Amino acid sequence: MNDYMNRLSQILDEVKPVLAGVSAEACNTAVEKLCATKRVFLAGAGRSGLLMQCFGMRLMHAGLMVHLVGDATTPSIGADDLLWITSGSGTTATMVALAEKALKADASLAVLTYTEDSLLAKLVRESGGVVLVLPVPLDSTRPGKVGGTQILGTLFDEAVFLLTTLLTEAVGQAKNQTESDYARRHANLE
Repeated sequence: MNDYMNRLSQILDEVKPVLAGVSAEACNTAVEKLCATKRVFLAGAGRSGLLMQCFGMRLMHAGLMVHLVGDATTPSIGADDLLWITSGSGTTATMVALAEKALKADASLAVLTYTEDSLLAKLVRESGGVVLVLPVPLDSTRPGKVGGTQILGTLFDEAVFLLTTLLTEAVGQAKNQTESDYARRHANLE
């Protein structure tokens, strides 16, 4: 058990500076965009996609209209909508294509990434969208890949989960949501 506690301490020590390095201004802008939009569309590939499912559920509990890109019931995106993409590298071709399609439909964009100068971040920034950067350390032996002591970019995943949790809480506060409001929207077909 001692090794477990030591490892946990190492992991927490890796996550804290990543979250502390996120721009408070960008977070505030993201919360404003989330609160002002008609509908939020969430996208991500692989583990980022799974994390967007978690984020989407929490945003729905906070009172937002949320759709996961790729679900059979996802409607078309348009003006007054926000496409939020999580892509660590910011170069995943399918995510870049989604951003381009959303822009053609006059939707707004947001991206959560660790690559501030990626194609996706540039596209979002040029469109006036929100770019949230998680400053994870990169692996010097594998260009563009997350470093740290955890396997396969897990540090980015953990930081995404915690940051989107914080953003959801901020959205709920901005919309004056109570625990009862969240509970009322919780699934009852379980």
